[in-house]
Amino acid sequence: MRAAGFLGLCLIGCVTSPSPPPNPSSEAHTGIAEGNRLLTAAVLVGSGDRVATVFADDATLLDPSVPGAVHGHVAIAEHWRTRLARTRFLEAELTTTDVSVSGDLAYEVGTSRATTQVGDLPPVLSTGRYLAVWRLGPGGRWRIQADCFIPDPTPR
Repeated sequence: MRAAGFLGLCLIGCVTSPSPPPNPSSEAHTGIAEGNRLLTAAVLVGSGDRVATVFADDATLLDPSVPGAVHGHVAIAEHWRTRLARTRFLEAELTTTDVSVSGDLAYEVGTSRATTQVGDLPPVLSTGRYLAVWRLGPGGRWRIQADCFIPDPTPR
């Protein structure tokens, strides 16, 4: 009797459907959203070092406010430390509009909105667009591999 009950449990276990395989796109969306949350939190507290933790060690940053490109984690941290030493972020928001995944890479397109203040000058609202390439790294964490943001044109 016990054997029949055990066999019945085994058969039930064999008949139940397996859990669906993980969805790489969904995992990328979640990882990118977490990266964006960490990035915005870091600029709001004014920490260039914390901003840099969202970037891969060999990342590239294209910032329209500086010529050329900023390469590598150390240079990106320095870039953000310098930027945040003169500009305080009062509000920062990144809105993802598109994500596409291929293997351990994903690209994200989105819009940005930030209110910043330099010294005692009045706060300024800035909006823009961005394109970020993310790479899935060790421990399953998504980090920015390449980042390019474009400020919206000033209204005339």
